[in-house]
Amino acid sequence: MGFIKGEVFGNIGVQVTHLQFVDDTVIFLKPRVDYLLNLKRIIRCFELSSKLKINFHKSYVIRVGKNVTNENSWAYIFRCRKATLPITYLGLPLGGRPYSKVFWNPVVDKIETRLRPWKRKFLSKSGRLVLIKSMLCSIPTYYLSVFKKPVAVAQRIEKLQRSFF
Repeated sequence: MGFIKGEVFGNIGVQVTHLQFVDDTVIFLKPRVDYLLNLKRIIRCFELSSKLKINFHKSYVIRVGKNVTNENSWAYIFRCRKATLPITYLGLPLGGRPYSKVFWNPVVDKIETRLRPWKRKFLSKSGRLVLIKSMLCSIPTYYLSVFKKPVAVAQRIEKLQRSFF
């Protein structure tokens, strides 16, 4: 109905107003106060009709782009906090550079953390191989469903696995 207008993404110009996964929602709006006020009204109608409440204390206004201003007033409209990119959403970093090694540090750190207690145990070679294949190889899978792993990160993970084996 034109009360809110989302952002246009991609080469074919797909307009996106929101993404939802279970109980998480990301809303994309053009930076206009009337769209924000209309969104606030839409959310209020949802709350009244469904008897559900939006927890604005867990919500953020995040500026994307360089020409956007007034995020303080936008956060005030929704009574929520403001944040800046990069952030973590559903366990994945948003707004970072996935081709940098620093971006992948949480994955490498998680692998190293898993390896620490295993190194103290006396395990057979086959036991170590099972742990590598079943546990360590699954850790980066979630990241890899969205991002391409740099060669240097792949080599670092393989080095950790080799030294454990």
